[in-house]
Amino acid sequence: MVDAATHKTLLPYNRMVYEWILTDQADALLMSKCCSNVQSICFSKQAFIDDSLTESLLQNWRRLRSIVLQKNATDETLSLIAQYSQSIESIEIHGCPVTDNGIHTLLSYCHAINSITIVKCPSITDKTLQTLSSAPCTPILQILNINECQFTDSGFAEVSFFPALYSLSLQALKINSGLLHLAKSVPRLEELTFRNMSKLTDNVVATFGRTCSELKKLKLYQCKEINGVGVKECKAIIELSYFGANIEFCELEGICDGCRKIERLTIDAKLDGVGNDEDIICAISQLKKLKTLGLYSGNLISQLDKLKLQKECPNLQKIN
Repeated sequence: MVDAATHKTLLPYNRMVYEWILTDQADALLMSKCCSNVQSICFSKQAFIDDSLTESLLQNWRRLRSIVLQKNATDETLSLIAQYSQSIESIEIHGCPVTDNGIHTLLSYCHAINSITIVKCPSITDKTLQTLSSAPCTPILQILNINECQFTDSGFAEVSFFPALYSLSLQALKINSGLLHLAKSVPRLEELTFRNMSKLTDNVVATFGRTCSELKKLKLYQCKEINGVGVKECKAIIELSYFGANIEFCELEGICDGCRKIERLTIDAKLDGVGNDEDIICAISQLKKLKTLGLYSGNLISQLDKLKLQKECPNLQKIN
């Protein structure tokens, strides 16, 4: 690294450095001066990273495309990114005391952002949803991940059209009815994940299935109000992961009957109302395109039943 600092023997290597995780201030300053091609940076939760250091880094790293912020970032940090890194395409904000104003400033200047992740930022409210609805990057936004923010049903009911969004992940939000509107605003959605959504109902899942004709991947984790009936409307999915909440066996039958394109099926939930293993085999055997199957939480099948299932599903390569 000393040679890198002198811009001598390792200069060609400097030009190949595109990603770096900062560990201390000296490391950060050295990298900012000798490796100008860095495209991806993670500002860790270490105390040495403040806004002064951030400004020094951003002034030198003008080719940044991806920025991850953890713990210490503030609205001033977002303002600096808006000033020096207007070409970024991806932003992740984890556990930071940023506010709606900071998000508004960021999205007002960074028009190329197509991926946004906001995790455990308690000061982020419905005002950020309003910003997302009208930001210059809204027409190209492809990935949106939201986890534990102060969003409400009313906020989601006001969002506008996201024409390019293909991946949506919502976690630990106490919302339900507002998602009925959102489902009609994401026509190109291909990947949908709900995790720890305590108020989420099957009606919302069904609405996404009916309105998002390109939905290919559906993942449901620990959503206690879900019993599987809404999944049957997601007829285009090729991958289904269902964890935590109980599922009625009759609903599993309906899913296998209505979602014949499924290639990857994982169920880690208790099956209520099932008679025996033969019933499970009969239901799943309807999935002729199935390639991988994972059954957990006591829903185990014998080796003989596995052979029967592989005979019915000729593409099946892996079970559990």
